[in-house]
Amino acid sequence: QQEVPLLFTIKDNGYGIAEESKNSIFDAFERGHLEKEHVIEGTGLGLAISSEFVQHMQGKLWLENTSRDGSTFCFTILCELGKEESSQVVEEIKTSSQVKVLEGIRIFLAEDEFINQRIISAYLEAQGGTVTVCANGQELLDAMQESSADIILMDIRMPVLNGIETTKIIRKNEKRLSLVPIPVVALTAQATTDFEEQCKKAGMNAYLTKPIPFKKLVDIIYEYVNK
Repeated sequence: QQEVPLLFTIKDNGYGIAEESKNSIFDAFERGHLEKEHVIEGTGLGLAISSEFVQHMQGKLWLENTSRDGSTFCFTILCELGKEESSQVVEEIKTSSQVKVLEGIRIFLAEDEFINQRIISAYLEAQGGTVTVCANGQELLDAMQESSADIILMDIRMPVLNGIETTKIIRKNEKRLSLVPIPVVALTAQATTDFEEQCKKAGMNAYLTKPIPFKKLVDIIYEYVNK
């Protein structure tokens, strides 16, 4: 099979990247350094997740250049050369792609970061899942009044109502109404044993640290829903 590398170049119009941050910007939770008058938004996961995606496609992502007028990033991915397929082969491909691990599984995703919402939900929907996104714990509790799901993916640090407190309320309501407990999987940036213990005490079933290992996430969802 013949393969070719494709090169992509992206230029932004941000404030540039400080010299001392150039070697660390692809690390998880690294947000760089700017002057005090500038506010750095986000969690520092964008480049780390993008780099991981590119590596899965047998490519690499790097910073080409940067200045106070913006930065230029490049990445490559390895692609197979396309060829005309017979109608029988195309039909076989369509049939095989219809087998999706999370087909029919309803998922609540409580996550306040827009980029994380899009990436996680897109991946799970590609696996056949039906995802309802909530931006905080209160939105999740409200959504649970209107519809049901098979599993909850719960970010911990959210505005209005965080993941720990939301889970405690869910478990309290389940006990009061004699409901079967819904599995709750914590999604968090805090990878410490003490914090994992807090999640378990709140009633969470599993614990994953960001950047999210997507294959493991799918395996956990499938495992808990089919118990």
